[in-house]
Amino acid sequence: MSLVQADRSILVHALLGALVPGAASTVILAAARPWSGRAAESAPARGWTMPLALGLAFPAGYLAINGWPPLPPKLGITQWLFYLGLIGGLWGAYEARRARSVRPAWLGASIAMPIVLLGFVREHQWSAVETGVWTSGLALALFLSWNVLTALESRVRLGPLLLGWTAVEALAAGAYQFSHSSVLAQLAGALVAALLPCAVLGFWRPAQGLPTGVVAPFLLLHSGLAWAAHFASYLGLTGFVLISLAPLAALLSLCSSRRSSLAVGLPALLSLLALLLEYRSASESY
Repeated sequence: MSLVQADRSILVHALLGALVPGAASTVILAAARPWSGRAAESAPARGWTMPLALGLAFPAGYLAINGWPPLPPKLGITQWLFYLGLIGGLWGAYEARRARSVRPAWLGASIAMPIVLLGFVREHQWSAVETGVWTSGLALALFLSWNVLTALESRVRLGPLLLGWTAVEALAAGAYQFSHSSVLAQLAGALVAALLPCAVLGFWRPAQGLPTGVVAPFLLLHSGLAWAAHFASYLGLTGFVLISLAPLAALLSLCSSRRSSLAVGLPALLSLLALLLEYRSASESY
């Protein structure tokens, strides 16, 4: 294959990886009939629509970019992302339908995720002490993030919150590209495409204070992408920390009257800093 053909193939996969999840997310959200004007029924927080929009749209983008992954349990961390989307979407839909959070299950998932996804790192890179520190630290960070983002969902308008997360992923995609992982950059782009219709619906039919279940698929995919970029690629530690913390930066917006604008700007700022750091590192390596 010539270089031009290879570049064209990458571009086609990237476009499909954005168009497919964007279309899938829009179709699933449309199932809630938001145009009906009945606020109680068309709110994005109702039922299963928003978590499933993310949980099914991202795997659709994954298929467009990478094709079908093998079946668990022996998967690479990037391949696990396909199943994280499905698990997170179904989980979020269940919590939204029941209108209740299952925090013990959050804790179990937070512990299981680094154990399952980072087995190759434990085998080939970490000592016993590093394994204990990283596994417990990532599990704790994931569990705390889950609680914080769920609390934010009830205190910040849904549209700005989701738009901030969309900006986080878009900028993170650039950081992944500069850290020599075009596949992860494309997958982050697929998550952006899946999130954007959710953000639009959040502005159109705001539903502050109602559980949407969107945190589960978003957080699992956001964390999985960041972990893959750092532990399986070349994303620097500082960039990894900034991207991991970026969605939580919306918490600071609660201290200001300009809550909506800060809910977008503060998370985007942290991801932008990570992008600039990776761009600088990439430039210095040439």
